[in-house]
Amino acid sequence: MKKRKLFWQMLMYFGVFIILFSSVTTFLLYKDSSEVYQKERSQHQKILLEQAKESIDTRIQVAFNALMQLQNSQEFKDYIRPNQKDEYYYRMLQVLKQLKINNSAFANFEYKSGILNLADNVVVTQDSTMNKDLFFKELGFSKKNIAALEEYVHKSTPQYGNHQVMILSNENNSEYLTLIKKETSFHNVETLFFISFYAKSFFSFVEGEGKEGFGLVTKDEIKYLQTDLESAKVEEILAPKELAKLDELSFENGSVTLGKARYDIHLTQSDILSNLNYVYFSPKPALITAMKEVYVKAFLIGLSLLAAGILLAAYFVNRTYRPIQHIIHHLSQYQKYEGNDELSFIKSTTDQISTMNENLKQTIELNKLPLKQQFLNEMVVGPMNQKEFTEKLNRFHLKVKQEDLKVIIIEVDSNVVLQERLSKEGILTVKQQILGILKKEIEPMFACELFEYGYEKIVLIIHQEDVENIVLKLGQLFSTMNKELELNIITAVGQPVAKLEYIYHSFESALKILESKFALERNTVLSYEDFKYLDQTNFYFPFEVERSLIQLVVQGNIEKAEIILNRVLDENLHSKKLTKNALSQFVFAIRGTINRILQAANKTSKEIFGDEISTFHFELQQIHDKDQLEERIRLIFSVLLTQISTTESKEETSIATKFLKYIQQNYEKDISLHDLADEFGLSTSYISTIFKNHTGENYKDYLNKYRISKAQEILENREIKIKELAGMVGFNNVNTFIRTFKRYVGLPPGQYEKSS
Repeated sequence: MKKRKLFWQMLMYFGVFIILFSSVTTFLLYKDSSEVYQKERSQHQKILLEQAKESIDTRIQVAFNALMQLQNSQEFKDYIRPNQKDEYYYRMLQVLKQLKINNSAFANFEYKSGILNLADNVVVTQDSTMNKDLFFKELGFSKKNIAALEEYVHKSTPQYGNHQVMILSNENNSEYLTLIKKETSFHNVETLFFISFYAKSFFSFVEGEGKEGFGLVTKDEIKYLQTDLESAKVEEILAPKELAKLDELSFENGSVTLGKARYDIHLTQSDILSNLNYVYFSPKPALITAMKEVYVKAFLIGLSLLAAGILLAAYFVNRTYRPIQHIIHHLSQYQKYEGNDELSFIKSTTDQISTMNENLKQTIELNKLPLKQQFLNEMVVGPMNQKEFTEKLNRFHLKVKQEDLKVIIIEVDSNVVLQERLSKEGILTVKQQILGILKKEIEPMFACELFEYGYEKIVLIIHQEDVENIVLKLGQLFSTMNKELELNIITAVGQPVAKLEYIYHSFESALKILESKFALERNTVLSYEDFKYLDQTNFYFPFEVERSLIQLVVQGNIEKAEIILNRVLDENLHSKKLTKNALSQFVFAIRGTINRILQAANKTSKEIFGDEISTFHFELQQIHDKDQLEERIRLIFSVLLTQISTTESKEETSIATKFLKYIQQNYEKDISLHDLADEFGLSTSYISTIFKNHTGENYKDYLNKYRISKAQEILENREIKIKELAGMVGFNNVNTFIRTFKRYVGLPPGQYEKSS
């Protein structure tokens, strides 16, 4: 036998899960630590780059400020004044002195400056004046530098105070980096200003060691670079095509990070010169070396999780397997356990119960009233709330048109002769067959709604223009069936209504016709026109309406009860012109209804109305004025509704307590709602109402719930066979007991016993 097969399977599954969990946790820990390390390293490099930018930008800004100060001096203005050749060299000397003063003031920034008036070839520096070629040679300008300078001079459009700064890397003297700015005075004299920074001093705070590098770049080229890497390697890292894309980058957040295969590159733009960018690059670290501690930590945590997980898995699998052993032991009472496979045995045993449950569910579903039919029933019985009516109308998409409608009621008259020939089930079968015929013969041909109403009736909602054709077809069909099967199938056609929301008027008129069928000529099809002449001799108060009114009054539902009462009074005292005899019959019917309400509520006339109004039976009979009669009937029902709704709760509480006590003392017996009614001398409907009001449940649900609670108590205190337990708590069928127990507890009784 593979008694432990399931145990080892569960242990294996738990083990796989623990391994996966430990692996994923370790990986996530490593990944998070790696990301933190990378972010910290990147942030450190960005800070270094920002410090370099701030220092260099400060030096450039100081140099430009000194240059602007020189431009604003009188000596410089005299120097660039045209047509003053006789004093030109004197003015040049004055500018030289001014340059020397400025450079002395900012000597710690270590830069040299020079001025070239493009009208001649002489450059003025803080030390001397010299020929421009000699000046270029001193700065270390190559032919390429000079060509670029000449291109800048010629292409830069003379426009006062608005020239881009040119940046030259001195190819023959890499110790200097020169900024050149062209200016045009209001005399149209073009001047070049040279600011040369000593490179080693400029970047002395940056350490270019190993494979790292720092530089100044534009979109055209690398202007200055500090690194130990070979130039070919640098060009691979800072490729020209990548530099050409600098204008496309966004520096809104201060800096930009570019990712290469093996290098991290950080770029930031100068705040002083828009065409100048600072770059810092460094190789990505080898993670194994850099994160050795993280690897060790992640490995140890993963190993600990794995060990703890395996121990927990063994414990929980063992705990999980115990209830399965209990289940097998319990199910062995119903089917012998052969000892091959636990799950197969459990499945084969529970499949039987499952099949029974499914059959029961299907039976319940088949007998449930569809939502659409509920809506149709509500619609024909009485007026609906407009919002609710519109919502359900849009939801169910009725086939029938919404204007000019009529109701047709088809009834299988269960008279005494028919009841002798057919059982109740037989009459129901006949109705189902008629329904099937109608669905086959009528529904495909006409836009209509067809549904069952009550025990004996079928309702058709049709468009008025189809009435004649449908009535003709129904007349032929039912006439033949009545003769051949000796049935009495009657069709009543109600009065027309303008809109679907008033269809209940047509339904009421069709019901009236059926109520008066014995007074009319014996026909298969009866119409509202046949009924008109009886309108004055017959009052309107059908059985269904009376039953609804009684139920609502007993329940204390004042609002709905008043709606039905208003309809009945309006129909009989205002719409109809009843004869004196018919009015007397209506009053008699109302008196009967009041008596039935008192009986259902278990009240006497004196308890509700007191001594003064207890003679209402006789008073109603003596009133001949319709307005006074209506007022009196409304008063009686108002007292009924008020007294029942206010006093009922106190008395019902006492009665309900007796009901519950009786159930708790006799729950093990087969007690029904009728037994309870006989015991206390009350109607079953009244008892049902009290149960619903005071427990929120119907009688059957409360009884079953109490029985199951007692079964739970027994299971928690001693071992007992399920069949014996079912009989002890009032269940005659063990399968019904198991199904009910699982419904309320969520577990079968056997499993509940073991888990307890």
